[in-house]
Amino acid sequence: METDIRCKVLARLRPNDLLTLVGDPHAYIVSTDTVELPDMRRTVDFVYELESAGEVYYRHLEFQAEPDPEMNERCLIYNTRLIAQYKSPVITTIIYLFRHRQVDEPVYRVLLHGKEINRWRFESVRMWEVEAREAIEGGLPGLAALVPLMKGVTLKRVEEAARQIEERAPAAQKSDLLAILHAFGENKYTLKQLERIIGRDRLMESTIYREGLAEGLAEGLAKGQLMTTQELCLEAVRKWHPRAGQRVWTAIENCTDLEALKDVNLNASEWSTREILRRLGRA
Repeated sequence: METDIRCKVLARLRPNDLLTLVGDPHAYIVSTDTVELPDMRRTVDFVYELESAGEVYYRHLEFQAEPDPEMNERCLIYNTRLIAQYKSPVITTIIYLFRHRQVDEPVYRVLLHGKEINRWRFESVRMWEVEAREAIEGGLPGLAALVPLMKGVTLKRVEEAARQIEERAPAAQKSDLLAILHAFGENKYTLKQLERIIGRDRLMESTIYREGLAEGLAEGLAKGQLMTTQELCLEAVRKWHPRAGQRVWTAIENCTDLEALKDVNLNASEWSTREILRRLGRA
C-alpha cells in the first residue's frame, strides 16, 4: 500500500493528535514542515518545531510501512543533520505502520573489535501495539483515522472511528481523515464493508483522492513517454544495425533513462552497437 501521501496529509492536518501518540501532548507547536536536508537528495517525512517550558526543540517523524535493515542508519543521518541544521535538540521517532515479525530496536551502534563505543537512540511507535479502544476514547480524530492499524480493531471500532471523525473533526478535514481511515482499513475489510461505513462520495471529496488521481495521471504520462521513446529507439537501431542481436534489444527495453534513449535514437546511424550499449549503461 502507498502510505506516503496519506501519512503526510495526516501529519499536516492533525499535528497535535500525532504528538500525543509519540509523547508530546503538552508541547506548543511553533511550525510544521517537510524538510529537505542540504547535500542530500532526501526529504524527511515531517518535522515539528515545538516549545515546552520555554525551550524550543524539534520532533522528527518517519512513517515506515516496510521493514528496512538500514532504518537506524538513515535515522542517524537524518537526526545528526537536523541537529546541525537547527542548532537545537531533535527527537527522531519512527512510526511503524504495519506489523512485522521483527522490528529492530531503534538504536544505531558503533562497534570496534566487537565492543560498543558509541550509540544513538531513537524512539519508535508500533501501531499494532496501540490499543484501538484507548485511541477512540481519547477523542482525537487524527488517531481515529489510524484505528485500522491498531491492536484490538474490529469493524465496530472502525465505525466508531468514522463517527468520531464526523463529530469532532473540522469540516475541512473530515473527508481526508475518512479517506485515510478507509485506506488503512483495506488491509482488513472488504471495500463493501468500508463503503457502508464511509460513503464513496466522502472519499471523492478528499484531497488524497484528488492527489492520487493526479499522481496516477503523471505516472501514466511518464510511463507512456518512456515506452514511446524505447520504441523509437528500437526502430532506429534495427534500421541501422539489423544484426545487433538480443543483447542490444534487451538493453533498450530495460533502459529507463530518457536522455540516453533519445541520444541513441538520434545517433544510431553513426554509433557502433558497442557504443550504443555503453551509452545505455550496458557496456
